Amino acid sequence: MSLRVICQATLAVGWILTLTGSLAAQAQDRVSYRDPKTGKVVTREGNITGESPGGITFVWGLDARKEFIPVTAIEDVRFATEPPETLQARAAEAKQQWQKALDAYQQALKGAGKAKLAVPFIEFKILKLRALLMDQQGADPLQRGELYRQLEQFHKRYPNAWQTIECLELMGQLRLRDGLPADEVLAELRAVRDKFQSQSELVGRVNLFEARALVQQAQGYLQNQPDKALEIYKQARASLEKLMQTTTDRNLRQEILVSLVECKAALRQHKEAEADLALLEKEAQDPRTKALVHLARGDIYRLSERIRDAMWEYLWVDVVYNQDRDLVARALYWLVDVFRKLGDEEKAKACQERLLNEFGDTVWAKRLGK
Repeated sequence: MSLRVICQATLAVGWILTLTGSLAAQAQDRVSYRDPKTGKVVTREGNITGESPGGITFVWGLDARKEFIPVTAIEDVRFATEPPETLQARAAEAKQQWQKALDAYQQALKGAGKAKLAVPFIEFKILKLRALLMDQQGADPLQRGELYRQLEQFHKRYPNAWQTIECLELMGQLRLRDGLPADEVLAELRAVRDKFQSQSELVGRVNLFEARALVQQAQGYLQNQPDKALEIYKQARASLEKLMQTTTDRNLRQEILVSLVECKAALRQHKEAEADLALLEKEAQDPRTKALVHLARGDIYRLSERIRDAMWEYLWVDVVYNQDRDLVARALYWLVDVFRKLGDEEKAKACQERLLNEFGDTVWAKRLGK
């Protein structure tokens, strides 16, 4: 081998080592996302160079490969510039220590400086945790209204944030929970959907939110204007069935089934509702989904005049799967009804007092008071 070849090889090796060393020394962003081809979660280090409501643009690898990661595929994002307190916040989140996580993110925000992408990430984490704690601990309409305004301000400050869909969904949920119209939020969501029509999961997510808004609207009319409620349930069912035919995402299908069962039960299509419920029950693993299964079965039994069977289903939610305040409030609302039909006024009154005293901020308590 000639001296020239040896020198060239030596220089090449040195250049590679220098490049590798500089890359290792340079702090990088880290993104975990679901690979669309394999369905597996992969984690890569590189640099986030842009974002939009549809996802983030990520550059990684020695060849500086540019990749667009859809927002619905993102599992986790860690920024090179994020403050050290975020590690404590993430650890608390993993243990479901929500207040501790909130405190840590608030501390992290103070030291975030002008980190271009880490600041909005931390700000939105704080808003999400506030919403979660409100659900767990209860909040009055004024507190929810203030959180709505904070989310609205976030959306205005960061109109191209990849958290846009989730931010709008939270805003819509706050509106619907207080029986308020969510037309402005729905208009914003539709605009995002129209812009990212090629992303089927994003489109499905917005369509599901639209259908759920109809379901919640129908719930509000069910007691005093049942005919109007049934018309809205029919609209919701049509939207959900169309969505069910087009989505392949397992989690999305499960959420669709939850709302479909409620629609069919309300429309007294009990056999169809029970068939969907059987599919949902096979996949139900987390406490919230199990609570929804029992609530749906309770609705079917109640509407079929199987009142005692309905009672047991609602009690499952109140006593066992009681992690979600709104679902417990819903169970208590119907327990008042079924205990009265069973002639047990004492238990009906006890459920009513609990609903009004412990869950007075929920839409179910408001409906009981009408």
